[in-house]
Amino acid sequence: MLFRRFPSHLARSQARGSAAFTLLEICLVVLILALIATLAVPSVTGLLAERRLRESLYSLDDLAATAQRRSMAEGKTYLLVWAPRNAGIQLCPEELSAKERAALPPTLTPAAVAGGHYELTLPAALVANAQAEWAFWPSGNCEPAIVRYSGPAGRWTACYQPLTARSTLVEFHPR
Repeated sequence: MLFRRFPSHLARSQARGSAAFTLLEICLVVLILALIATLAVPSVTGLLAERRLRESLYSLDDLAATAQRRSMAEGKTYLLVWAPRNAGIQLCPEELSAKERAALPPTLTPAAVAGGHYELTLPAALVANAQAEWAFWPSGNCEPAIVRYSGPAGRWTACYQPLTARSTLVEFHPR
């Protein structure tokens, strides 16, 4: 009887010993996980930069759509005015004086788009405009415009169509 118990006891201790992980196996798993994390970080960073860059485009698209809707609903011309020294973009009715516009807070600020800078070009403008103003008329039309954005997340260029005020991306480069 005693002889029969002893081998079963040895079998249990051997089974318990083989169920544990060795230090080498644990180190190998940690090394593989570290390698996967190292490979994944650049792609995640790129995805986040692209997302921030797209948000900057969507912010301006939303502001242009708001200007178009308000001009049509209220039957008056609305402007998107680029504030000096990259202080932001204001949405305001055309009839406001320069002094009244200066008192308004910016509708879209550089902080809202992660410190980026928007630049407006009006290819159809006949005169040079010291302060960039993009007009949206009560008919639903707007001036054709080219807007360039540059910021920490990258840069893009979009052309806005005069009949629809919708953007067409010409350039998109995330960092």
